[in-house]
Amino acid sequence: MATDETFGPVIIVGAGGKAVERLADRAIDLPPIDHGRALTMISRTRIARLLDGFRDEAPADISALAVVLETLSAMVIDMPDILEVDINPLLVDADGVVALDARVRITPEPRFDSTLVIRPVPMEWSAELATRTGYRFHVRPVLSGDEPLLARFFERVAPDDLRHRFLSSIRKVSHDQLSRMTRVDYRRTISFLGFDPDGSIIAVGMLAADPDRTHAEVALATRADRKQRGISWSLLSHIMRYAKSEGIHVVEAIEQSDHLEAIRMEEEMGFTAAPDPNDPTLWVARRVMTPSQDEQTP
Repeated sequence: MATDETFGPVIIVGAGGKAVERLADRAIDLPPIDHGRALTMISRTRIARLLDGFRDEAPADISALAVVLETLSAMVIDMPDILEVDINPLLVDADGVVALDARVRITPEPRFDSTLVIRPVPMEWSAELATRTGYRFHVRPVLSGDEPLLARFFERVAPDDLRHRFLSSIRKVSHDQLSRMTRVDYRRTISFLGFDPDGSIIAVGMLAADPDRTHAEVALATRADRKQRGISWSLLSHIMRYAKSEGIHVVEAIEQSDHLEAIRMEEEMGFTAAPDPNDPTLWVARRVMTPSQDEQTP
């Protein structure tokens, strides 16, 4: 781990040992880094081909190496006074990982302000929600490795609901669309995923803010076999609490004019809905976040 003058803390992985500078085999990414991103980083190095095993050499425990990168990322987030961590060499084999040498450099004085370019996942906004019908589900912010789960979720969303969510007729949510949902800057955009007890996604709500973070747009989708249980109401309430805690002043939802169920729900939640003056096929539901609205943080 090193500190760049422009990008702040960066995580680096690659071939180590005495010849590390000559080999110049490294992959770089910005924290926070989860397990999926750590594995992707490792795969970008040339030494990854050796870690996969060859001839009589057993494959190395690459997952254990990814855990080291995750842990290093967590250290950087929790301790902003760390300027540099050099673990070289780090022995990786079929039995796991062992750090043979390490060096840490810190700031001369304690530092409490984060220098991260990318905001860490706000996992404190994970919660257990209960709907008005008594249905209970878990909600958490999206992670970069959630793309396969999201792809399976959208396969179970009704065609009309897909049209309402993306404001166009689509048969399948593309990789690029899924990537934009999972690879996000949490300062600007966040998706909250609702999970059934069986671990599958049942609902997704996205909040995307303008650069000044005073105005944001919200969009929801619920799985076809989990509708009529109050899930959308509970998820949207959770998102609105998050928006208020972030200082967002206005939240809008863009709805197609035939999506009456969503428009009614938003009006019940304090939104003011009206036809879009620039597009007769759309309605805009708008809510100004005022101090009188009682939104409790988790």
